[in-house]
Amino acid sequence: MRTLLALLGMALGTYALRAGGFWLIARFAPSPFVERALGHTPGAVIVALVAPALLAGGWPDLAAAAITATVALRTRSLLAAIGAGTLAVCLFRFLLT
Repeated sequence: MRTLLALLGMALGTYALRAGGFWLIARFAPSPFVERALGHTPGAVIVALVAPALLAGGWPDLAAAAITATVALRTRSLLAAIGAGTLAVCLFRFLLT
């Protein structure tokens, strides 16, 4: 029962934050500075989520990330980058650990 209450509380909090954000944007027009800052938010969140996992994974994960970034920059293809990264991390983990 406590788990259900915790999940419901988190769901309610998430909904309130999202609804509050939409309400604020609809009610008050954000300044150009805020709009630019919000444009950088997704990238910052991704880095905040991925960087600790990469650093905790050691050399195999860092090498796979470098290969993934190289493929992404050269091909401009998300599918190719995902494929190369998945293959690289599997190979490096198999060979190096």
